[in-house]
Amino acid sequence: MSKGSLASATSQSGKHTNASSAFSVQLSIQFILGTVALGCAVAFGAGSLVASKFTEYSLASAVASPVSPNKTDHFIYSNDIDDWTKPGPTCENESSTCIVEEEEASSDDAEAFSPEESENPIHGYDFNPPGTGQQAMIDIDQVVSETLLSSPENVMTEIASVLKRMGDWDLERFKCTPGCCMAILSSQSHFALHFNVEERWVRFSLFVSSHGTEKLLLVIDELKKLFVPLTGDKQLDAYNESYIKSNSQNRGFFDAKKVKGRNPHFEDLGILYLWTKRLFMKEVATTESIFQRIEIFDLMNPKVQNLDGYRQSLISSEESYAASLPELFKPDRLVFLDGVVQSSSRGDEPYHEALVQPAMFAHPNPRRVAIIGGGEGATLREVLKHKSVEHVKMIDIDEVMVKFSAEHIPAWSDCSDVQGSSESCFDDTRADVLFEDAMAWFINRFVDFEGGVAELFGTEEKFDVVIMDALDPQDTVVFANMLYNSDIFLRSLKNGLADDGVLVMQLGEVSGIDETAEDNQHNKNRASVNRMIVNLGFESMHIYDEPHCGFGDPWSFLVSCKSVNCRQSWYKQPAEIERSIHGRIRRSHSGKPLLKYFDGATMVLYQTPRNSVEIVYCRSNPSPPECQLGMSYVKDSKTFTGMDMEVRKDGPDGEIGVFAKVDIPKYSYIETSSTLSLSSLSTHVAEELGDIDDSKALKTFLDKFGIESTLKGQYEWYADTGLYSLMNHGCNGTSNVGHLESWTGKKSNSELYDRENAARYEIEKPEGLETTDRLTIRSPVLDRHLSSYATGYLLALRDISAGEELTTNYLHRRSESTKWTKLASEVDKFCGFNEE
Repeated sequence: MSKGSLASATSQSGKHTNASSAFSVQLSIQFILGTVALGCAVAFGAGSLVASKFTEYSLASAVASPVSPNKTDHFIYSNDIDDWTKPGPTCENESSTCIVEEEEASSDDAEAFSPEESENPIHGYDFNPPGTGQQAMIDIDQVVSETLLSSPENVMTEIASVLKRMGDWDLERFKCTPGCCMAILSSQSHFALHFNVEERWVRFSLFVSSHGTEKLLLVIDELKKLFVPLTGDKQLDAYNESYIKSNSQNRGFFDAKKVKGRNPHFEDLGILYLWTKRLFMKEVATTESIFQRIEIFDLMNPKVQNLDGYRQSLISSEESYAASLPELFKPDRLVFLDGVVQSSSRGDEPYHEALVQPAMFAHPNPRRVAIIGGGEGATLREVLKHKSVEHVKMIDIDEVMVKFSAEHIPAWSDCSDVQGSSESCFDDTRADVLFEDAMAWFINRFVDFEGGVAELFGTEEKFDVVIMDALDPQDTVVFANMLYNSDIFLRSLKNGLADDGVLVMQLGEVSGIDETAEDNQHNKNRASVNRMIVNLGFESMHIYDEPHCGFGDPWSFLVSCKSVNCRQSWYKQPAEIERSIHGRIRRSHSGKPLLKYFDGATMVLYQTPRNSVEIVYCRSNPSPPECQLGMSYVKDSKTFTGMDMEVRKDGPDGEIGVFAKVDIPKYSYIETSSTLSLSSLSTHVAEELGDIDDSKALKTFLDKFGIESTLKGQYEWYADTGLYSLMNHGCNGTSNVGHLESWTGKKSNSELYDRENAARYEIEKPEGLETTDRLTIRSPVLDRHLSSYATGYLLALRDISAGEELTTNYLHRRSESTKWTKLASEVDKFCGFNEE
């Protein structure tokens, strides 16, 4: 209909035309009903006459009677469709149009649009803004009650009873055809039902515009019980429930910022689960503390989980693979805090072992451990698996969360298989669980303020490991911002660590490869905490991630060490890690390994950060120096090979040297040859072999041509088998070629450069580059290219002219102080310096 004809029709109706919004509501409702009726007619063979009448009635009725915005909606119907069932008046003239008397707006409608008056104003999930609503869909196959479906009128009566009881929605009109019913409810709501009695399936769709998502979830749960009644047999009920799939979604243009408080259904729970997937879903338990809303759901996605296998696993008498291993086919149990997913049964071990075990094994002998948060108990469980642990202080502000978790997700805090522990990890004698503000607890005990100290300062023994299992840094709540931007709190954590202490924290999902620098995006809290940890003086930082935590994206973690010695533990070989696990983890009663996910091979993966972390890090402004050199990011940089150089004798004594055959611009890369590499373990074995001839030859070769590196915290040897081994030392700081490791500052002989004659033993660094002698302790670039920094990259530190000798600084070839001093003496002689 054109605008002109619509105006004409409105004028002829004799109603006021200034009611466009009411017209829109009426047209929308009637159109939906018309669509449902048409769907029923087509699906079950009804004639086209019914559909055409329905369409005609919808439009004419909507135009005829606009609704006062201060009243509830009119229900408009035509007696041409006389099989609508309604409580209310009838028409004297069958050809006339009847209008139900207008009623004052109900209290439900007022509640729907007044968050201030809602029963739960903390979260604001029990009301809808105007023009919005929720839609729920339920699909049930094979197990619907035949008795219920045998009478459509009974079905509608039962559904109406649930809707009235749960949300005070009144059934105002309904119509049924074979296999299909539709209904108009009060408060601008409606539903449609498709069913098949013989095949016992139901497809149900409900739209409500009052009460909000909270009521809708309760209604879904009650309707499931209506269609598939509980039998009291847990195994049978679980089997029947596996044939139920449901989801819900917001309709209309929601603006979460206009909702008073925080709506948990605008977070992960709604966006990732309730709204977007047709799932087998069951609410296990929900509660609220004064701090947060806690929800636990069982979920199965048929696309990635085997529903038939789950059903077979429930039948203990069936001889099937699923019945023999039922734990592998269970639904995934997820924990949500204020709608944000915190943990899942399928991601329990990957997440909590990734959080705890790398930090624990980075310390040589952790006795005292503190946990910040961790209310589910799984973090505590992982710590208590260690033989060395004598005391664990778990500090969580929410006692309700801890007790609720112990009741409904007991597997998270189950220590029954750990020898020497207890049934519940919370009852282990080594565990001290405090329900306090962890931030205040640490600050009051470990921060010495200017002009004095807190009353409890110095009353607590320091910890070997501190584990921060708190809110995600990407969380938008005020406390998350405080947690990750408080230098006082982070200082208290550092002060609370022993001299070789280790701090670990989870830092949310890993940055994507196409994201901006973290300071300019939703990860700014993570950027802030990284910066503060560097400034606090931690000696070594390691970022890693675990992709199997059950959160969709890989999850990142940060380990920070007070001592550089932890690098030695961090970079152990897989066999060394396996040996540590065997020696340090308690035995189980069952004989099964207590660590289900973490092992030596997994730890080796954690030693190298993800590529996207490095790329996003290098998008910082200004770009870190190692990004300009260590990743070939320098614009127009060139690479030169051995073909561009020659080896010849030069000087009065005929020393062999390497000379450029072409001009080599500053910051160009000089390709190295094959490198001989010996790990710390191999080096130790070689030293232990003593006077064996082959060992002597190896030692002689490494002593003359090798580079001793401690980038991994241990003495490792590298030896270039090509031109680099033939380059001479550049005296008086004249070296024009260097390895990138020589200016990282991650060497034990750094203090020797400062103590000795700096002019004589100048640290190699590119001229003109805005940098310092040392890189930041947090460098994903360095961590990803450790071997390359040690011997793989050669950089032209200055412009080198054709015919000029390539020289390097020999002094960075040694890390151990005695060896460095010996080499410095040899360099003095080579350069003609007087020995002091």
